[in-house]
Amino acid sequence: MLLDLQKICNFIRARHKASGGYGATPLLPATVEDTYHAVEALILLKRLFPGVESNALLTREDIQFLKIKWEEGELGLKSGYQVLRLFSYVGLGPSKEVVQRWLLERLAHLHRLEAFYFFGKIHREFGLGRVFFRKDKLPGLSPEPVVKEVYFRLYLQKEIFKRFPKGERGRWSSWLKACQNGDGGFGFRPGTTSFVENTHYALRSLYLLKVRPRGLEAVQNFLSACQKPEGGFSRRPGAAPFLDATWHAVSALCLLRDFSG
Repeated sequence: MLLDLQKICNFIRARHKASGGYGATPLLPATVEDTYHAVEALILLKRLFPGVESNALLTREDIQFLKIKWEEGELGLKSGYQVLRLFSYVGLGPSKEVVQRWLLERLAHLHRLEAFYFFGKIHREFGLGRVFFRKDKLPGLSPEPVVKEVYFRLYLQKEIFKRFPKGERGRWSSWLKACQNGDGGFGFRPGTTSFVENTHYALRSLYLLKVRPRGLEAVQNFLSACQKPEGGFSRRPGAAPFLDATWHAVSALCLLRDFSG
């Protein structure tokens, strides 16, 4: 695997806005999601390769951008988690009591598995105690689930409810392994095309299950093929690079390091 690490950082920093935050491209305005993907990727790169100059710290303008987004009161659970996570890197953000109230206001809107995932993730990562929902209230998977759904379900089982139901570990280990293709990447489900986001969620799921993926080098080669000359990553080889795909790729690289260790 040959990755130009400094070019990844340069690609990300080129999307930083002087007024605060990061945009999907140098010409698009900043969003919470793009800012989260950019900063998280820079922090992970620094962790993976300490010699890389990532400049991951939030600027005053970034912090002000995030404060405005939080105070507007229109964030959903996903974007709310992303803002809180970014605040945590600089020791800022609302108190636990404020976050608890913020979550309670959204309790009635828990319908999709993704919403339960981010609700539980905020509870766990910010030390808010037990979640307000029971395991039997979780929505089921789609008739033909995709890797991301399966990861959300496994995370809630393992990190929130502290155990996998009987048979779940073996069932999803086999299913996830069947999602891997000959190019080393993972598809949405078995028999589908490899994409970088599926590869990230599949690796994260296998890590929760404590199952080592087959062909670590093949996975690395797939990720390397997704890097573009300008440094960022695309969803698949031959596509255009974006911040979200770059975050997925860097996160996957970190997981490969964990598996190898």
